[in-house]
Order: sequence, then C-alpha cells, then structure tokens
Amino acid sequence: MMHDLLTSPFLVFPAAAVFGFGFGLFYFGAIRQTAEQIAGRGGWLRPAVFTLARLAAAILLFAFMARLGAFPLLAAFGGFIVSRAVARRGATPARPSQSPEAE
Repeated sequence: MMHDLLTSPFLVFPAAAVFGFGFGLFYFGAIRQTAEQIAGRGGWLRPAVFTLARLAAAILLFAFMARLGAFPLLAAFGGFIVSRAVARRGATPARPSQSPEAE
C-alpha cells in the first residue's frame, strides 16, 4: 500500500516538477555566480570547477528522473524551464560598454 502511494503519478509528477523548479533556481543562480567570477577577473580555475559541478549536478538530476520514467523527467524539465523564466525576470540586463569609437 505504501509503495503504491510513493509511486503514484499524482504524487511523483508534482514532486518532480517542484524538485526541477528548485534545482533550476540553484542552477541559474550558479550561472550568475560564475558570470560574476569571470567578470571579476579572479582567475579561471574557480569558475571552471563551478561550471563542471553545475553540469554534473544537472546530469545526475535528469538521469535520476529518467530512471523514474518519462513523466517525472518531463515534469522536472518543465519545472527547470519555469525556473529559468523566473531567474531571467530577476536578472538585470547587461549594459553595453560605452566606447568613444561607437559615437
């Protein structure tokens, strides 16, 4: 009985979507951190390691969801994409550089 409840699509699908959304917020926040480190010209090693860790975490998440089935994978990906929209809404646009040659 308990196993049926834990594998129920009515529970797994929303849980996967929420998990994908939460992971997406982490992922896109990590992209912002990496961009700030690169822009700060603090070196290349730390942003490279951070990028590899971020990609490895995404691979692990989606591989785990794929093992649960197609619907949990799609739900997690949907939550991930929604979190991208949320992260982009909160991002400030980049300012173009003001060079004397441009005028």
